[in-house]
Amino acid sequence: MRWFIKNGDIGFALLIGISGYLLWMRWLFFPVSVFLQLSAIVCLFLHAIFRVKHIVQASTPEKLVWGCVFLLTLLYGIPVFTPEVGFDALWYHLPITQVFLNTHAVSYIPELYQSAMPRLGSYIFVPAYYFANTMGVKIVVFISTIALFLVWYRMAKVFLHRSHAVYASLLFYAFHVVSWQASSAYVDQLRALFEFSAFVVLISARNIRFGRVLIAGVLLGFSLSTKLLSLFFFPGFLLYFFVRKNWKVAGIILCVALFTVIPWYVQSYAWTGNPFFPLFQQLDGSIQINEQGFAGWRSWSLHQLALFPALSFLTAFHKESYTTPFFILIFPFLFSRWHWIREKFTLYGPMLVYMFVVWLLIPPLSIRYALFGFGVFLIFSYALFLRVAQHNIWVKRWGVVVLVCGLSVHLVFRSIVAGRSILFLTHRSSLDTYLKRNAQGLATGPFEKWYGGYWKNYRFGP
Repeated sequence: MRWFIKNGDIGFALLIGISGYLLWMRWLFFPVSVFLQLSAIVCLFLHAIFRVKHIVQASTPEKLVWGCVFLLTLLYGIPVFTPEVGFDALWYHLPITQVFLNTHAVSYIPELYQSAMPRLGSYIFVPAYYFANTMGVKIVVFISTIALFLVWYRMAKVFLHRSHAVYASLLFYAFHVVSWQASSAYVDQLRALFEFSAFVVLISARNIRFGRVLIAGVLLGFSLSTKLLSLFFFPGFLLYFFVRKNWKVAGIILCVALFTVIPWYVQSYAWTGNPFFPLFQQLDGSIQINEQGFAGWRSWSLHQLALFPALSFLTAFHKESYTTPFFILIFPFLFSRWHWIREKFTLYGPMLVYMFVVWLLIPPLSIRYALFGFGVFLIFSYALFLRVAQHNIWVKRWGVVVLVCGLSVHLVFRSIVAGRSILFLTHRSSLDTYLKRNAQGLATGPFEKWYGGYWKNYRFGP
């Protein structure tokens, strides 16, 4: 219990992962799942109190940054109490949860090919949905986002001084995808939480013991069990240990992670005859590639790989979601400080290159698919900025300008979103008006099914 309190952010990830996994195995584990999730929240709360003690002792600039973190957390939390409007959330995340509650059984839903994929997140949502409907689910995702921030902050402190780790963590917390998913029933934050937690468990200790490796393997297994897409990024974690020539750790993580996720693949095979369904059958990327204006995989791949040298620009202001203009600021120095980069980040370079290549090749591009890679790249970029700023006062000044301006724009945007939520919460906006305004022109199909009661009354059979 002491470990869970001291490492409440990682303990939170481990406990909620176990809670969803047990519930997927049998409905009889529902009381255990509820207990584990409540324990996870308590561990995270105690861990957060421990962090507050350090904030009180921090310098004035650090306290201001922490104040921005609390303000963003408040802005992220207000939309939690509004109706769910996330397309994927209403399309299949919440319906899978609802059907499980209807039947108390794990089943393949013919209307949803996603129900055959690894879907741990939908089962993690079950206890919260049982007691508080969609608002309960959004609260769980919101708490998971706070845990994600704390885990990322801990990882940043491994590479940066504590004060700079706080600044860098604020940049990560202000990613657009982190902000909007903090109040929506998506599973990308959960997946990122599992991956960051696994990595922190391994790099935050001087000696990698078997217990840590086991926990990391289970957490990466939970990541694989949350989203089928994780399978393509998983080799990047093994590559990190291959570069370190730590074959034993890589082997244990591989075995434990596969042992955790293989039951999902076996179940998918029993239902569809394909362990990775719908890959290679209903979903092969060709439709997405054609929608992007490319004839096939070859032309798409060549075009995407040609974008790799401009990765900093692409990651900063991608049309799907912005991250931070800080990536653009650091772009000119990626090549001029090559010797320092090679010296400091040799262990992490191959993992990052692999993950970004995979990210570029998955259509359509989405920041949420590779949050772990973006998080590590941000630490890498911030460390490089500090190195350059030591010898160039203009870079330091422009860095401050970019940070302040980027954060200000994000605060304004999130304030507008929170303001719209307050209009609904104070009954100055109707449900229909709120849904139409936030459906982004997609208020058909999943929206109509969910709010029309289709999934609430769904039953199998004639």
